[in-house]
Amino acid sequence: MRLSILFILVLCLGSLEAQFIQEKNLQLLLFGTKGQYGVVPADSNGIVMYNEIPNTESVSTRRWQIVYLNSNLEPQQRSYFESDYNFRLTHVRYYKGFVYLLFQDLNIPMRSVFFARADISDDQFEFFEIKEFLPKAIVGFEILGNSLFLIGLDNDRPTILKFKYGDLRPQVLQGLYNNNNDLLHVSILPGGDLLQIVTRLKKRQGKRSVILVKQFNENGEIFRDILIESSKGYHLIDGIANTDNDGRLCVVGTFSYNKTTMSDGIFTVVFDKNGAHPLYYYDYTNLHNYFTFLPEKEQQRLRKKYKMDEGGDKKSKYKENQAMRELVKTGDSWTYIGEIIKVKERNSRIYGNIWPMEYRQFSHAIILGIGNDGRLKWDNSFGMEEFISNSQLQQVRMSSFKDQTYLYYQNGPYINYKIIDENRNIREGIYEIDIPDVDFTRVEIQNYGNVLPWYDNSFIIFGSYSISPKLGDGKRFFYLTKLSIASDYNVNNP
Repeated sequence: MRLSILFILVLCLGSLEAQFIQEKNLQLLLFGTKGQYGVVPADSNGIVMYNEIPNTESVSTRRWQIVYLNSNLEPQQRSYFESDYNFRLTHVRYYKGFVYLLFQDLNIPMRSVFFARADISDDQFEFFEIKEFLPKAIVGFEILGNSLFLIGLDNDRPTILKFKYGDLRPQVLQGLYNNNNDLLHVSILPGGDLLQIVTRLKKRQGKRSVILVKQFNENGEIFRDILIESSKGYHLIDGIANTDNDGRLCVVGTFSYNKTTMSDGIFTVVFDKNGAHPLYYYDYTNLHNYFTFLPEKEQQRLRKKYKMDEGGDKKSKYKENQAMRELVKTGDSWTYIGEIIKVKERNSRIYGNIWPMEYRQFSHAIILGIGNDGRLKWDNSFGMEEFISNSQLQQVRMSSFKDQTYLYYQNGPYINYKIIDENRNIREGIYEIDIPDVDFTRVEIQNYGNVLPWYDNSFIIFGSYSISPKLGDGKRFFYLTKLSIASDYNVNNP
């Protein structure tokens, strides 16, 4: 099918860095689009892009476009659909040949939502509108087979409804709604056949909090139900879990010695066919490399303050607020990444009153290597002082291929990366995103978008920028770049 969009494909003949190969760069001239292109990887099949485009035929509806590109970033299919103006696109998922888009009603209270399902092989859409049984707030959705799991909150308590796509009769997943249960993480396991939900249950007054991990199959039936609690009486604050191909379930979380939202350290545990291994606790000052991102003088000051060089386990008073990001299987071990958040307050005078304003600063990332017995194998940290965010948007991404873990985050036109193998050999560096100027003088980079893991050792970078010709009006471009790690790349011998 011929696509009436300007595609500029640039094939790079060589590697721009010793270990990164820029395979293709795609650029689209943005003809008055109202919003940025969204991008969702479609496994190893390709990439799906979606955006809103002007609707010249109606002022009461919004028009959306979906473009499917293969793994070589060659356009294969384009299709359109329309929606009511009172709906906004909030979440997109790809699952086994289909793209699902969730549109939420902007009314308060919310009256309805609808899903658009597109087959990437043709231009056919299936629509599914839900007007009843909706939770007060919808935070996302997941897909298993032909089942749609709508993830919501009622009075801050998790409510997850399962629908057979197109069937308005819901099934409420059991064991989640509780006055003291908080939703932490929701994911589809790597095999793509189980929905995993992690919550924190605050027990009776004065009792410790525990972590619950529940896995559901396509029919909404509980496949696995695990309660994790501390035999030492610690409060478990947060948790993230993943399951490998052998059925081992690894859980990494944060804990505190006393009831507080700030954590004293990390706990790890693995469940296998023989049951649960012990929970292991590591307070932050007992992590060997936790403060290595700091300048040497600051490291020495903290080591002295917390007696870090004296050996032995200690109950440290050093507390942090941590955002748990990802947990993946790498070779025969696990790798976890989280980000430490500095929560600060500043005051501003508005209409004669003092209003507290909170903002978050990501100070550094923490990376842990965990064995199949749940024990910590190594730890590492790196600073992120240049990143300031007012939201919980993810800053660091992680993926794995064979026995290597890739860590990467963006800093303007640069990608900071680390590559770690199972022996904790580390190679790090900076890669500069290459965008041809196309005979224009670049004026402003509007948005460097994101870096997404794709398949195997491939990644996608996308974003937009503005350029201005010598004469005339400026133009906006969207770019999509495919990168890969050289297949013969070795951490010790790049």
